[in-house]
Amino acid sequence: MTPNSLVRFLTRVHYVEEDRLIVAEFENGAEKTTQKFKFFPFLLTDASQSDVELLVASSERRLIWFEDVGSATKIVSPSFSLLEKLKRSLEDSLDSRVLLLSPVRQFLILNKWSFFDQFSFESNEPRRLQEFSLPFTSFGFLSNNLHVELRELLSEDEGAAKTICSAIFYSNLLRVSLEQLPKTDFDRRELFLENLFFEASRLPERHKSVVIRPFVERKLPLHVFENTAEFDFSKTVSQLSTKQFYNLGFETLDCPCCAPPNAAASNLLPHSLVRVRMLSDGFFFESAFPSFSQSFHLFHPNKQSREQRRQEFGYVFPPIGPFSEGEIVEVPMADAHKLEAAGDAVWVGLSSPHWFCRLRESFLSHAFSDLNRRKLVAEEKIRLQESKALSSHNLRGFHLLGSSPAHFFDKDVAGLLAEFPPLLVLHLMDSNSGFFSLSLGETLESVRLVALDKFFEFNSKRGHKVVSPLSGSSVFVQGSSGFGLAKEFSKAHNIPSPLVRGWHFWSV
Repeated sequence: MTPNSLVRFLTRVHYVEEDRLIVAEFENGAEKTTQKFKFFPFLLTDASQSDVELLVASSERRLIWFEDVGSATKIVSPSFSLLEKLKRSLEDSLDSRVLLLSPVRQFLILNKWSFFDQFSFESNEPRRLQEFSLPFTSFGFLSNNLHVELRELLSEDEGAAKTICSAIFYSNLLRVSLEQLPKTDFDRRELFLENLFFEASRLPERHKSVVIRPFVERKLPLHVFENTAEFDFSKTVSQLSTKQFYNLGFETLDCPCCAPPNAAASNLLPHSLVRVRMLSDGFFFESAFPSFSQSFHLFHPNKQSREQRRQEFGYVFPPIGPFSEGEIVEVPMADAHKLEAAGDAVWVGLSSPHWFCRLRESFLSHAFSDLNRRKLVAEEKIRLQESKALSSHNLRGFHLLGSSPAHFFDKDVAGLLAEFPPLLVLHLMDSNSGFFSLSLGETLESVRLVALDKFFEFNSKRGHKVVSPLSGSSVFVQGSSGFGLAKEFSKAHNIPSPLVRGWHFWSV
């Protein structure tokens, strides 16, 4: 293990433009080290090299050079001021997409460093360590060392202590200093996505005037019933987005390399449209996709019969139908599976497929996996702390941990790492985001709906009474075995297990 005297935290980073230098400061409360690194910043744009050269004065052309990074043009310069000027010209004159981050953030992203990372200086050169913990340092707005300050706050104002821990976590996650940390959750998630796009050398899509109503965070239904377990799927969508499942991402949807040859392909997405032949007259069915139900109702005849059916059976959205025997129609693939299993229709073929890439992991999948890895590391660290405290001090050990600033910080970090992925999924479905993609938003929503629908059907077949708020992320099941049911469902459908939040005891 690296000796503590040789471990320091990255606390300050700034860029000196006239010297083309990044200056980084590392400290551990007792010692401080400064390191300097030569660095040339760059921007990404969809403008061509020839278009850019027309905008740059001849005297400035020697200060820029170009690199082709596939999905964008990369423009490097020793002058960040020139890049800022060029960004304004590209956006104003050519309506180009441009991605330009501060030199400090660029440097940290390219080196995979961040604020409050730990570094070993055994060889006089900084070597980043994997562990993330409460830094041994002080800040200008605190009168004492951070550990001392937090220990005092834990006995006086735990909310203030939590605010400080959260700020340190987000400074590390977003690679910005505490002073530059965005104030709102929306802006923090925007910054996180901006970092991902920059690291992947990708530009966001042009914004479309389309609104997807994202599902809300955890929401209780108006009425629940006795002995009801709540199964929360809010984290499931982020897990299903990883390469282990659907590999969802901006660059991996409908990729040119993995187009499915037929309806049996394993990389088809559940909202792909397929053709089915109906096997009975006057047939209706309830789709798992509200947007498909609304679209079908809007553009097909027999609206009155669907409205009548909707009222008769208490559907939230109009059903699909009516159909005659032998009629061939387009329906989402997830609906087609259910229709065929029930003997109501047979597949004819693909109509409008959507798929995910099998060959390369999306940068969004990689980000979700990394967040989960960090969460598991933090949770294991907490478990070991509690185990050690219990073995050394028996039950008194938990009381001692309660006043430990390091333990408090680790628990706060673990909680924030658990909360961030599902909130990021919501953000990706929000058309107010500068990184919104209609295709990705629709896919995330379809994955959520299919997971909820499968769980609903799984419980209905077992005779359980179920309430599933369509706009929320939870399913409420009466008389279930809780964790056992979640585990059984996960194994049966290869879907990450929902979080079992507990039982509710209100009556209808």
